[in-house]
Parts: sequence; structure tokens; C-alpha cells
Amino acid sequence: MCGITLLFDSDSWSGLTTRNDITQRMSNELLHRGMDQISVMNYQTVSVGFNRMAVTEIDSQQPSDQNWIVYLNGEIYNYKELGYKGNEVEVIAKGIEREGFKFINKLNGMFVIVAIHNEDVYVIRDRYGIKPFYYWRHRNKFIGASEIKAIIQHPKYEVNANGRAVKSWLTVCNQFDDQTLFEDIYTIPAGQIAHLNTGKMTQYHRCIFAPEPMDYQEAKREVRHLVIQAIERQRYRSDQSAAFVSGGLDSSIIRYVLNDITTITACYNGLDDERSQAK
Repeated sequence: MCGITLLFDSDSWSGLTTRNDITQRMSNELLHRGMDQISVMNYQTVSVGFNRMAVTEIDSQQPSDQNWIVYLNGEIYNYKELGYKGNEVEVIAKGIEREGFKFINKLNGMFVIVAIHNEDVYVIRDRYGIKPFYYWRHRNKFIGASEIKAIIQHPKYEVNANGRAVKSWLTVCNQFDDQTLFEDIYTIPAGQIAHLNTGKMTQYHRCIFAPEPMDYQEAKREVRHLVIQAIERQRYRSDQSAAFVSGGLDSSIIRYVLNDITTITACYNGLDDERSQAK
């Protein structure tokens, strides 16, 4: 988990110093997302705050130093197999430069990527929307962050409830589109690339559900294979890992596959105590 904040300003209304100060103020709200690297960097049209929690390539730093400047929140599990040398952000930068954004379809992982090339700034969200990214548009500015609490630190934002989202939440305890409970704050949809200069969003991936009949025993073998493959791929691409065990089905399977991993359980007294199941 890392934290990204950014303030894109196409007409530089506030000047670099003010833009930097606002980004720093926003970024301070996300310190809990990572303390391994804390920075605010200024580019032609955007300031980016970054709070890193290092999982792979622990001694490396972000962003990349390629022609494309890249920040990453998340993990790319197959970056060593994509044909480019370097750490995750270096591989992404080289891939985008040489192959364009079709390269994103090759990434296996969970991610939000900020990619900067001269004045152009892009935010890319993974195909299933595992990693979050929120934004608010104010005139010619795009204010974005990994958590809403950073956006509301902007001095121009006034906190109000989004009535439409509140109704949805009170009805089904969920929100199914790009709305949030905060007025005028939205999420970048899963599988999309946002070009901040134009406001255009491009969908690079669309989930298509087209099931075919399968023999029950074959289905069991395939599910087992895919689950074990996914768990091992994530574990062995990380320089440090542990399993958070609740006693439920998902965490029990992970612990079963990785039988030598450190486990962590949060315990509560009373009806919600799951210590016995976790043990």
C-alpha cells in the first residue's frame, strides 16, 4: 500500500509554491499509507505527493528516471517477465514509451499508475479497480488522491454530502458507479486511463463474462491450480510478506498454501472474537 496525491493545474493559477504547499498538505494526510519514502515533486503541470510502503525492490526509489515519469501504488506481479530491465516503475516507463498504453494490458497486478510525459499527465487504474483513486475537478484543476481525506484538505473544497450516493448506501450498503458519499468527488473507474489535460477517460479493459460448461472434477482442479498460482506469484514477488488470518475461508486457504508464512490476527473481545477460528 502506498499513497499518491496530485494537483494538476493546466493554467498554473496558483503558482508553483502554492501548488507545492497544497500538495504537501494533502500528502500529509496519507502518511499512514507508507513511510519508506515521502516526497513531493513538482513538474510542468502537476505536483505529486508520494508516500511509499516498500514491498518489492525495497532499496529503490520512485518515480522512474525515464522519459516517462512513473509513480506506482500497488504491485506488478509479472514485471520481470515483460522484457524490460529495471524495477517495477522503470519497466512500466519503458513499456509505455516503446509500446504505448497497450502495454498496460500486459500488466498482471493491482495498481494505480501516474504517468507523466512533458505536460501530459495520465492516471491509470487496474482492470478490476482493486487500488482506489479519487478525484475532484475545480475549474482547470484536477485534484486526486488515494483517499478522500487528502482531497478535502484542499482549501477550495467545501465538504457536502452527495445525496444520490447516500440513498444508494442506505438502500444497498454499496455504491456501484463512480460516485462517492462526498459531493463532486468521484472515483476513476476500473480499467480506465484518465488523461488529465483533456479530461478524457479511455477504457483499456472490459470484463466479459461468458461461462462455458465444464466437468465438475475438471473445474475443481482448475480452481485449485489458479488459486495456488495467484497466491504463490504474489508471495514470491514480494521481499516481505505475511498473512492476515481471520479464520474465514479466504485467509485459511492462503495460510494452507503458504504453510511457512508469518500470520497476524486482530482479536476482539465479545461476539466478534474470531481467535478460535483463526487458530
